[in-house]
Amino acid sequence: MMIRSTVSALPVPFDDGELRIPGRRRERRRLIEQDRQAARQAELYLLGELLTDASDLVRAGWVQHCWFAVRDERGTRRRIGPRNLQDLDGNRVSEVCMVGAIVQAAGGVDRAGTEPVHRAIDLTWATLYDTPMRSCPSSSVRLAYIHDLIAWNDAAGRTADDAAILLSAAARRAPEERATEAETLI
Repeated sequence: MMIRSTVSALPVPFDDGELRIPGRRRERRRLIEQDRQAARQAELYLLGELLTDASDLVRAGWVQHCWFAVRDERGTRRRIGPRNLQDLDGNRVSEVCMVGAIVQAAGGVDRAGTEPVHRAIDLTWATLYDTPMRSCPSSSVRLAYIHDLIAWNDAAGRTADDAAILLSAAARRAPEERATEAETLI
């Protein structure tokens, strides 16, 4: 035995005084774009804060030719890089390179693959080379950014002040990026 459906389409009430369907779609798209822009502005504000914290970390203790330095319970300094990250377990980071400072400011190595770290690296690289920040570079491009920043950090004659100044400049640039984004809201 076959059961027939008794559900039928009900007419949608329409008030001539309200927006017509295309107008509502246009308004919905405008509001979605406005939300996207507001989220972008919030992201850039947080990036500015993260980069300011990274600059403070560099000023507190900076290192070259590794990502981090730790001191064990005896006060012995150990350099930490990509091949011995496990040595960070239970040890307090005492010194950071510029990229390591970004990772530490975001919460440590467990947060290295997060979007805030990626975006902070993008903004720092764009500041170093005085170029526009790309919205979403590929992983290979971002890896090249990291290599460039590490090479810059490790260059002979580079100082902690140089690294801290670059991170501070990137932090100051975040509001400028927000201003550029805000102009498109209207």
